[in-house]
Amino acid sequence: MEMWKSFKPGDVLLMTKIPEYIWHTFPDVRDGPDGILRVYQRAVAKKSRLVVDEVNEYGPWVSYHFRNKRNEWEYHSFVADDDESYVRIDQVKLPPGNK
Repeated sequence: MEMWKSFKPGDVLLMTKIPEYIWHTFPDVRDGPDGILRVYQRAVAKKSRLVVDEVNEYGPWVSYHFRNKRNEWEYHSFVADDDESYVRIDQVKLPPGNK
């Protein structure tokens, strides 16, 4: 079984590298000031803890937020479905209502 399929709400993950599939996404989604590549690069560089919020048919979803250069909060959510890019480092208790 692929490790990411065992992730469940409350698991704390560390993104160890940028997932390979990012290079196969549309350039306008991947690149630029609002591109997801910038978010992934930041998560890897800062060794950010990513908490699994929910799991659905697409896989485990994590939320990631940070303050950008303009000191504004940015909120992102993405699927952590790549065994080579994520490791489980902890488990936290989520508030009621998370699946």
